[in-house]
Amino acid sequence: GFRVFRARGGHGSWLPLLTIPLMVSFPAFRFHSLTGMETTFSLFANVLMAASVFHAGQRPTMQAMWRTLACACLAFSIRPDNGVYALLLPPLYWMAGETPRIRYAFRYGLAFLLCAGAGLLVNRILFGDFVPLPFYAKTAGFYDGYLGVTKWNAVTGMILFWTMALPSLVLVIATVSRRSIGLASSI
Repeated sequence: GFRVFRARGGHGSWLPLLTIPLMVSFPAFRFHSLTGMETTFSLFANVLMAASVFHAGQRPTMQAMWRTLACACLAFSIRPDNGVYALLLPPLYWMAGETPRIRYAFRYGLAFLLCAGAGLLVNRILFGDFVPLPFYAKTAGFYDGYLGVTKWNAVTGMILFWTMALPSLVLVIATVSRRSIGLASSI
């Protein structure tokens, strides 16, 4: 939110910080933070990665790229499905800036693929499988044999998702302009 607001020409607004209490106040956030699963740790790793991507977009040094890569590999190791964000968000954001950094983005993408491949290989050697158990628990048919299968409702899940995403979506809509539309769309 801060980066999009700055690209729009704004200075010193605390508007993006309003999303934090809104998100934390949702009952779903409290529930997921107390379940013992990696949901909120995954959120933390993704936020760390996004912050490092924004920082590297402002100061594109090799050190900033390696920091982003470390955060992305952390997010991927916590949850393999975070790999989609870790692979696509940084290059798309860096190429959507005022000065597209295609080589920088390509180097990052290659380095991330090598890091993710090495991580999967280490998992296979140490644990006998490429991905952790929660990955399989969230695949199609995971509810077979589950006693609460009749309580599962996809529409309720989507409503919950959009409710949780609403503060961030409102923030992006409130701060986007023609000048910052590329950055906002990459997010």
